[in-house]
Amino acid sequence: MRAMVLAAGLGTRFRPLSHRLPKPAAPVLNEPLIHRILRCLQEQGVGEVLVNTHHLPVEVERACQGLPGLRVRFQRERVLLGTGGGLKRAEPFFRGETAVLWNGDMVFDLDLQAALAFHRRRRAMATMVLRPSPKARRYGAVEVDRRGRVIRLLGEPRSRPPGRALMFAGVHLLEPAFFAALIPEPSCIVRTAYRALVDRGAPVFGFETDARWLDLGTPADYLAANLALLGDQVLLGPGAQIEAGARLARSVVGEGARVGAGARIERCVIWPGARVPPGERIADQVIVA
Repeated sequence: MRAMVLAAGLGTRFRPLSHRLPKPAAPVLNEPLIHRILRCLQEQGVGEVLVNTHHLPVEVERACQGLPGLRVRFQRERVLLGTGGGLKRAEPFFRGETAVLWNGDMVFDLDLQAALAFHRRRRAMATMVLRPSPKARRYGAVEVDRRGRVIRLLGEPRSRPPGRALMFAGVHLLEPAFFAALIPEPSCIVRTAYRALVDRGAPVFGFETDARWLDLGTPADYLAANLALLGDQVLLGPGAQIEAGARLARSVVGEGARVGAGARIERCVIWPGARVPPGERIADQVIVA
């Protein structure tokens, strides 16, 4: 099974952190986010992954290392192609098989095999993985009927009655026929391919799940996701140094980072190699330098 991880975004919402690292390479509990995603895919039967890159591509590629048995290829985009154009360029990679497309900016405990089973039972051309959310209609709902067929996107077409409103969770399952609806230019997969397919009644379905899903879109989201995964612990990376009298509560300290003597750190994520001066009092922050 082959998958593509979308990792080419500019990280605009993630600034200023994305000036230092692209979002997919940012550490989550001291593991790069994209490494965590690749590990999840490998554990669920994916043997080969294509990762597209644009912003700080070397950092993304470095973060993908260290998973024996998983073949990872890279698609560097000098011009950002978007979700639609990037996938269209990757069409030969899938060799006519079902494609798994996964956003590189989230933590998602999806049961991929369950989603694939649903996709195959429905004989879908495309399946969007969806999640319940009270904000679905406000932020762009995917509406499905009782069988899970997508009948409206972003409120269109208005001629159809409303369905159950859900939010897209960042994973697609796509059959080879789907690629004909894509264009090679920079484009959005939803506003081009999905829009055309849903409007004409093609077999597009939504697989609903309540699996844990954490967005890492902004620095605040990123910090909250780390703390949600951490619980009440303190996690120290290899070579992290905590000097005399320093106290930490519910924080992550990256590899080679140093917390100075007498410092007080609460609910923080300290990136690898960062330094906290002696005596500092810091709470609810991401510390990168």
